[in-house]
Amino acid sequence: MNYNTLKNKYAGYTVFMAFSIIFILVMSNIYNTYNLKPIEKVQPNYSVPIPDEEPLDMNCGDTLDVRATMYHPVESQCDSDPLITADGSVIDPNCVSDWNWIAVSRDLLVSGGGELLYGDSVYVIAGHKTGWYTIHDTMHKRKKNQIDFLESIGTEVYLYTETKLIVNV
Repeated sequence: MNYNTLKNKYAGYTVFMAFSIIFILVMSNIYNTYNLKPIEKVQPNYSVPIPDEEPLDMNCGDTLDVRATMYHPVESQCDSDPLITADGSVIDPNCVSDWNWIAVSRDLLVSGGGELLYGDSVYVIAGHKTGWYTIHDTMHKRKKNQIDFLESIGTEVYLYTETKLIVNV
């Protein structure tokens, strides 16, 4: 190869590198001037913590005996848009188990004659799933007196036939 061939071959690369270096210098100057920080992806925490110092008063609300199942955000277990809950919330199917969201049967919602609304926090007593949950979804109309734990894809299936749901806490 002669000099002109090499010059033409690497001319585009040299220009690209020059613009890249200028871009990096300009961006670092902007970050330094305005004290900007890189954007972090923060996962929302939708669980409601229970204070350690206060014991839970089990007589402070209505206790409902319900059946508890679990579901994954997939079309075969939901509707045609499984990543959107009934209240319009968006689901990350790989880490939703950490959010403590549940679906409730329609008869438990105010619109179905019950006393629950989307966004209500309820305390559930159900084995390893005992804790605070937020209502974000609705179950199929054939389901009655039941809750459904929203779980990340890949979570093993489980069922609780005797579950307590404490409302108005």
